Amino acid sequence: MSAVISSSSRAASRLSRNLLHSSVRPPTTHLRALSSPSSFSTSNITNSRFTSLHRLSVFQTARSPYSTIISSPTTHKSSQNAAKIPPPPEEELQTLTLPTGRNITYRCYGPSDGKPLFYFHGTPGGASESAAFKPFIYSRNIRIIGTSRPGFGQSDMHPGRTLCDHAHDVLAIADSLGIDKFKVMGASGGGPYSLACAKVISPDRLKGCAVVAGVTPWHLGREGMNLQGWIRFMFARYLYWLQGPIVRWHWNHYVKGKGPEVLENIFRRELEFIGRSLGPKDKEALANEEVVNAEIVAFHEAYERGFEGAVIDGRAVIGDWDFRVEDIPYEGIKLYYGTEDKATPVYGARKMQKLLKNATLTEYEGEGHWSIFMNQGGDIFSDFMKD
Repeated sequence: MSAVISSSSRAASRLSRNLLHSSVRPPTTHLRALSSPSSFSTSNITNSRFTSLHRLSVFQTARSPYSTIISSPTTHKSSQNAAKIPPPPEEELQTLTLPTGRNITYRCYGPSDGKPLFYFHGTPGGASESAAFKPFIYSRNIRIIGTSRPGFGQSDMHPGRTLCDHAHDVLAIADSLGIDKFKVMGASGGGPYSLACAKVISPDRLKGCAVVAGVTPWHLGREGMNLQGWIRFMFARYLYWLQGPIVRWHWNHYVKGKGPEVLENIFRRELEFIGRSLGPKDKEALANEEVVNAEIVAFHEAYERGFEGAVIDGRAVIGDWDFRVEDIPYEGIKLYYGTEDKATPVYGARKMQKLLKNATLTEYEGEGHWSIFMNQGGDIFSDFMKD
């Protein structure tokens, strides 16, 4: 890897683009229904593919049993006059100032009296990822609170933070909202944060913990991971001290001060690169332009304050965790994985299940990292939130 890094600036550019588009992206963003254009004001996004996504109520594929209500872009041309419909007041970005003075942001979706569920986005990502689940939550009386972890979206940086640190942020948000008991769910890079809650939060308050296509501890192995994901994981774990300088170089030379189309171009190139080794259902999901457009919006939200948040988050997720899964006292954690997931393979989940207390693992045959929520989201929410 070091030889590749030093060979040329072009190689560094490729590597830094790879690091910007982490292999632990959330599997849910293709269902995204972003609710507030104001959260992207610093990027001055006017391209029609971004602004039209603010009008997206529900995105489902034809194979989904749920209804489709979609207002979608049909062109790649810019539109300076695209309509921007503000979100309902309850879905606007909320900010909580912690006793330390640090701000953490979140969004709420679903009925105000619904069963509370904290959702943890992937890496990179943000609070608005939770809007993806609108097709599932109203009929099941679920109230989702989606957080933006430190450094993502409008949440302040928290250098040196750990997985368990965010569990304390979750408790602070729950207390501020008057929520006594709640469940947690983490997808992809958000999976370890869900497990951290099970480690930190008392079972008297935590009523359920789920991991969907989540990253597993490094020592459980990377069996089943594609080459692109393996390279990124290896770099973030063993050469993390180079990650910041390389991404900073690329950011300053190619991204900083430029328009939103720069990040879009980076994403599209890397998506083409990643797609070469995905399973059929993930390829189908990522071949859909609406999926790609939603991922691009997530990309912009994640890097709204720069790249440092993603670097710190990746280090926490891929490095040594600040707890051991076998020490988690919570019983009955639920794991949901696709058998064709090349980013967070099911093999690690099978090993992790054996270390957890009375955990269950649901495997979806043929589903991948991006397709699992698109095709199985209703089943996952029904199973996890049924009691």
